[in-house]
Amino acid sequence: AAGAVAVSPAVDVTVSDNNTNATIGAETVKAKDDVRVIANASEDILLVGVGLAGGTVGVGAGVNVLSLNGGTHATVGGVVRAGGDLVIRANDTTDVTIISGGLGVGFVGVGAGVGVLVIDKDTSAGIADGADVTALGNGTGESVRNGEIVDDGDGGRTFGDTTAHGVI
Repeated sequence: AAGAVAVSPAVDVTVSDNNTNATIGAETVKAKDDVRVIANASEDILLVGVGLAGGTVGVGAGVNVLSLNGGTHATVGGVVRAGGDLVIRANDTTDVTIISGGLGVGFVGVGAGVGVLVIDKDTSAGIADGADVTALGNGTGESVRNGEIVDDGDGGRTFGDTTAHGVI
């Protein structure tokens, strides 16, 4: 915006409500090898809001508001018979970058930027009450974190892995 008095707001309000579910309900599942119930969700979000204004009085503002809601759930119910492993896993990866700014140019210039982030997400994996599950654990197994802290080879630390069998 330009003129004697210029005001230029940039406002972005984004609401995301994502739900990802992987479920074996009241069915019967029989497998010679592994049964996998895996829910994966991911978001990679970039928000940019910049207001530019020039004049005798220039006011520029950028406001970004992001609200992320939802759930990622993996659930097993019913009857499951696996000759190998039963893997129940839920993963949610969220990456957010917010860039907010304002530039006011003039005899009186004011610029401001505000970024607001609200995250309300739930991630779970489990076996439902009343489910009848048998996994014999034959086969190669599943890689899981073992809680041991080890060097990552790049000067940092990470958790170690091990192989598990059965219900994972």
